[in-house]
Amino acid sequence: LLSISSEIGKIGQGSLEFLQKISVNEPSHSEKIMLVEAIIKVACVDADTFKPTAIPKAIKVKMEQI
Repeated sequence: LLSISSEIGKIGQGSLEFLQKISVNEPSHSEKIMLVEAIIKVACVDADTFKPTAIPKAIKVKMEQI
């Protein structure tokens, strides 16, 4: 059985990081076996210029509540 998790790591001014893990729980093992761990960084950019910009305050507040 695969187990997949994703959680918010750091929230910066113009980017945030997601911590993602995939593990498997096999009957022959008493504990989970970690298959993949990753840190995904997502940046906020202006839709017209594609230049870095700050995360809108309303979105940042909601993300910090999760």
